[in-house]
Amino acid sequence: MTEAERLADEKQRLGRVAEYWNHLCGALRPWRESEGYDLARWHRVTFLDAAAEAEYRRRADEAGLR
Repeated sequence: MTEAERLADEKQRLGRVAEYWNHLCGALRPWRESEGYDLARWHRVTFLDAAAEAEYRRRADEAGLR
């Protein structure tokens, strides 16, 4: 497997993890007003990893979007 293939596989895997996480968060949503529900933990994700989020925030700041 080449490095490019490995990176593509990893990106695909992270995409599936994010999708499954978001489904789980959606399933738990009816309990969000319940005592003990952890709002900080059970939120949907938008980015595949911290590096992608940081890059987005950097570009948004440069463009004056935030």
